Amino acid sequence: MRPMIGHLGHWLERRFVSKAEELSRPQFIDSNVMASPSLAMDAFLLELQRMAELTRVHAINSLNNEGPPGKALQQQHDGLRALAQFVETSVTRLETDRLDVRIARQLPMILRIANYIDEAVALAHANAESDADVEFLIQTPVGEEILAYQAAVVAMIGRCDPRSSSFSAESIDAEYQILRAQFRQLKTSLLEASVQGVIPLQHMNPAIESLRMMLRVTERSTRIAVRLSELGREQPAVSNKTSASVEPSGSGVDPEVKP
Repeated sequence: MRPMIGHLGHWLERRFVSKAEELSRPQFIDSNVMASPSLAMDAFLLELQRMAELTRVHAINSLNNEGPPGKALQQQHDGLRALAQFVETSVTRLETDRLDVRIARQLPMILRIANYIDEAVALAHANAESDADVEFLIQTPVGEEILAYQAAVVAMIGRCDPRSSSFSAESIDAEYQILRAQFRQLKTSLLEASVQGVIPLQHMNPAIESLRMMLRVTERSTRIAVRLSELGREQPAVSNKTSASVEPSGSGVDPEVKP
């Protein structure tokens, strides 16, 4: 059996892993591409594009979630945050003193995008864990206004795709400012309803914090999209590719959830 131990161990590792472990595995970054700075930059962009798409899915599902987060959301949260940390660690391992100036200039942006992804996932999951008061207020007279705001948040996150032909950094920023104004109006409505005794005070403050957290998820999503768009312009040959058109170094992971 000794000659078979290595093969058996590899076979078992591929079949007995959690979804979080699968999701935390990079598809485009490995030791081979890291040996070449230009290949590494291509791999970082492709990996971040894939992560951004999965982050949008996780954010939308978290915001649409009712009740405590289920196992699927928890695994997406754990896997994506682990993957973001992997990307950050990989960037810091590059020997920057040997890099071309153009390539070295991209590294802070890669770190920033990975950090935004980590924050967006954390915020979306935290909101799913603390939105009981919002769900309660949906049953009150201000419920329609809350639902309209939630729908606007989800729709905007869905549009934060820098690879979409209709994506525009200027347009997405303008939309975000409109959403901020919508949040401020909703907050005013909740405060007025509380003063009038329409909604219980003990539910209002936690609900406002939860709704503000949704806005922060959207803000991080816009930053991810804008920065990825900028990074893509630095690497036009890669930015026009999709994950499906490039052979990854590892197996893909389907989060098995739909926005």
